[in-house]
Amino acid sequence: MSEAAIYKPMYVTHGTEKSAIFSLHVSPDGTRLATAGQDCKVRVWNMATIYRDQDMANDPDLLLSTISHHTAAVNCVRWSPCGSFLATCSDDFTVLVLRLGAQLSYVPLGELEANKENWNVHRMFREHMKDVMHVEWSPDGNRLASCGMDGKVVIWTPNDPVDTRPIVLRGHNGMVKGLAWDPVGKYLATQGDGGEEKAVVVWRVRDWQQEVKILKPFMSAPDETMFLRLSWSPDGQNLATPNAFVKNSFTCALLERASGGGAGGEWANSASFMGSSEPVVAASFNPKLLKARGKGGVVQMDACCAVGGSDCTLTIWSATQGGRPIMVVNSLFSKQIVDITWGGKGHTLALCSLDGSVAILELSPEAIGSIASQSETTGELRKLYGDSYA
Repeated sequence: MSEAAIYKPMYVTHGTEKSAIFSLHVSPDGTRLATAGQDCKVRVWNMATIYRDQDMANDPDLLLSTISHHTAAVNCVRWSPCGSFLATCSDDFTVLVLRLGAQLSYVPLGELEANKENWNVHRMFREHMKDVMHVEWSPDGNRLASCGMDGKVVIWTPNDPVDTRPIVLRGHNGMVKGLAWDPVGKYLATQGDGGEEKAVVVWRVRDWQQEVKILKPFMSAPDETMFLRLSWSPDGQNLATPNAFVKNSFTCALLERASGGGAGGEWANSASFMGSSEPVVAASFNPKLLKARGKGGVVQMDACCAVGGSDCTLTIWSATQGGRPIMVVNSLFSKQIVDITWGGKGHTLALCSLDGSVAILELSPEAIGSIASQSETTGELRKLYGDSYA
C-alpha cells in the first residue's frame, strides 16, 4: 500500500447545487459518515459504499438518511462515543441530540431518495441567542458542550431531566467558534475571536473556573475564519489551536499542558505547525496514540495531527518529530477546508470543504505509525498522570 489512498466521493454532497459542507464526523465503529451543511440538513452515509469501486450514483445503499430537523445552516455534527446518538448545532440557535428510531422508509420533503434510517430528536437544547458554531461530546459521553456567536459556552447533560438548567460559561469577550474536551477529563478548551480579543480559554471541569486564558499566538490573527476547530493530542499533553499568527506566518499553534496542573500555570506555545499561506481553520489530532520510528530507528510514542484551512491544503504532522509535515496534500478542494475528523481504527481521515465536497484518506502505518495497544496507551498515560489515571 502507498502512504495514502485518497477517495473523493463525488456523490457525497448536499443537494444538486453542491451546497457547502460545514462539518463531518465518522462514527466510532467506522461504518457511517455524518455530514452537515449550509442547506440546513444532516446526512448519514454508508462508509462501505464510499470505498466501493463503482458508480455510487446508482448505489441504493450510499445515502442512509437525510435529517431535516434544523431550520437554518448546520455548523457541526458529532457522533456520541457510544455511536448511538448524533449531536448537531445550527444557525437556528439550537443544539439537537438525535437518536436512531424505527426503520421506516420514507422520502423526506424535497428529497428524491427514501430514508433507510430514521433519526429522531431525542433532546432539543435552547440557551444560545445567536448562531451555534460547534458542539462536542465529553469523552465519557455524559456531557455535551456547545459554543456560539453570542460568546457563550454551554454545558449540557443530555441524560438529565428535561428541566435541568445547563452550565453557562462566560470568559470570552467575543464570538466563540470552537471547543475541545481534554481526553484525560480535566479540562475543556474553547477558542474565540472577534470583539475585543482573540483567545483560547482552558476551563477546569471540576469547578468550571478558568484555568488559563492564552492570548499571545492569536493577537495578530485575522478575524475572518468561519470556524475554529481545535484539538487535544490523545495523551492530553498538547492542544492544537488554529488561526494563530506566529513569526509573521499563519500557523496552528501547539499549546503545551502546564506541568503540575496548578491554576495559572504556564501553557506555553511550545511549537507551531508552520507553512500555511492563509489562516488555519481546522486541526484534528488522531485520537489514538501511535508508535513511530524516531531518530536512529528507535520506536517511540507519537501523536499525529491533521491541519487544514483557507489555503485548501491538508498537512499532516508528527507531534514529536516536528519541523516539517510528514505529508502534504494539495488540490483536494477549490475552497477552504472547514472540518477534519479521524475514524475507523485510526488510519482513516475525513475532511470537508466549503466547495461542497468531502475527501477521505486511508493512511498507511508507514506514513503515520502503527496504533498503540490499549495497554500501551494506558501505560503511557499513567507515566504522565500517575496511577490514578483510569
